[in-house]
Amino acid sequence: MEINNFAGTHYFAEGNGLRPLGIKIEANNLSQLFLDAALKLSEIILSGERVKSVASRTIECQAVDENSLLYEWLITLIKIADEESMIVQKCEFEDMSFTHLIAKVRFAKVKNLQVPTSVSEDINIKNKKRSFSVKVELGY
Repeated sequence: MEINNFAGTHYFAEGNGLRPLGIKIEANNLSQLFLDAALKLSEIILSGERVKSVASRTIECQAVDENSLLYEWLITLIKIADEESMIVQKCEFEDMSFTHLIAKVRFAKVKNLQVPTSVSEDINIKNKKRSFSVKVELGY
């Protein structure tokens, strides 16, 4: 089963209950792909709960390629969600390349989160003529 919205799709597997197994994103550029992945991850963690902004910070990630960079980005956001009970509410990329990003992120504090415990390292961002797409699996 898939659920669609503005920031992509998250999908479930038979017998997995209500926990999404992953996200699928399609975007016009790499920074939009990373933003949509962050927003989709927040939506999955939130499960419909309302939130208010509480903090902003700059996050910097570096990796050998865009696939590893997306992995590092999502792992960083999961760690913040797990350790600080905060999820991405808004994000602007100050610098973005295939191996490095600097993002100004506004977070919202949330109670009772169901945070994924892992992100599959098997990420393959596809660069089509006019868009990027990716499928990322989550673990619980």
